[in-house]
Parts: sequence; C-alpha cells; structure tokens
Amino acid sequence: MVEAIDTFRLRRSFASDEDEKVRATRIIDTVKQLLQGKRYVLIDAGKDSKAQSPPETL
Repeated sequence: MVEAIDTFRLRRSFASDEDEKVRATRIIDTVKQLLQGKRYVLIDAGKDSKAQSPPETL
C-alpha cells in the first residue's frame, strides 16, 4: 500500500523572515530528496513497521 502526500501545512516557527527562508529551503531540499528516493519517510500504519522500514528514515 502506497500513500501519497499532496498537501503540506506549515506554521511559522521563527519570528525572523530570514530564518523562515532557511527553514523553507531545508523543507524543499528534503521533499526533493524524498521524491528522488534518496530519503524515506516511515509511515506507521499500526504494523510492525520497523521490520519493513528502509535503512534511512526521517
């Protein structure tokens, strides 16, 4: 079973616009790596997901 995420809702974490830009860049880079298969997200569906998890997880 494959689940897709098509919407991200993020709240501001920093008061500084510059800090938010750095955060946004990190998020964008992470999403790119996920789409390229370079990183993985472990989705816990109530199963023993540790046995099925890829070697690198967020």
